[in-house]
Amino acid sequence: MKKLVALLLCALPVLAAPPADEKVRPEDTGSVESLEVTNVSREVASLWVRTLLPAVAKGYKQTFSGEVGLANVGIPTKGPVTVMVQTKPGSKTSEAVFFVDVKLADVPEELASRIGTKALDIHFKGSLAGENGSTARVCAVGVLRLGTSDVKAPYSFLEAFVKFGGARLTGLSLTETKGAGKVVLFNPFSFPLSVKSVAYGIEANGQKLGNGGKEAFQIHGGRESEISLPITAPNASLVAAAGSLLRTGGTIDGLLTGAIAIKAGNGAITIPLKMPGRIDLAR
Repeated sequence: MKKLVALLLCALPVLAAPPADEKVRPEDTGSVESLEVTNVSREVASLWVRTLLPAVAKGYKQTFSGEVGLANVGIPTKGPVTVMVQTKPGSKTSEAVFFVDVKLADVPEELASRIGTKALDIHFKGSLAGENGSTARVCAVGVLRLGTSDVKAPYSFLEAFVKFGGARLTGLSLTETKGAGKVVLFNPFSFPLSVKSVAYGIEANGQKLGNGGKEAFQIHGGRESEISLPITAPNASLVAAAGSLLRTGGTIDGLLTGAIAIKAGNGAITIPLKMPGRIDLAR
């Protein structure tokens, strides 16, 4: 099935204007095997995309020109795309790793409504340029399953976009203390993202201080949004976590746990939360 999809996708330009001497055959298509996120800033995501190609240009270092797509949506890339190529003797395919830098602010809004929540379908259409003026046509497609070794993205990269801004507890009563935590979300895209829900819990020194949730809100494009998370903490838990600081006031180390579900396609992509922060206890 994957091979059929690849063949149809690669055939589209040819069907539009078919040269007499060029035909798209299954053996001309390559496969996208895996994707690794190697670095992320608020402006650019750097990816290594490993492919197997039936034809490449000459040399181990080549340059790709053409379209990089996710969910059949063209993705803007930064600068020329470098490709490192290795061909093993006797092999019918060459391993080609594409070094792709994606400009996040230029990603089309259409992607948010088309991207899958369980897998990424990615394609390359264009050509490789290598040594001595050599070239090779490229068409490769893959469906990479999220949550598997197909897609690697270190959790630490999330810190560029989601931060626990700490919590402040001020409303002390006989049995409980109320307050609010703060999450800062940064949307790197030019369009708003729809958050379906946030489920959260706040802990300190192994004690659960409170939990809750928020539903249906938007994160504006290209800027930070601050989300308030109400907290109601049992005083017994606070005494166990903070001791005399509950009476005198002070600051303790806390932890935000939970998940945020961002609308994507017909479902949502769920991002786990586990982030440290400070909890202020007012007298």
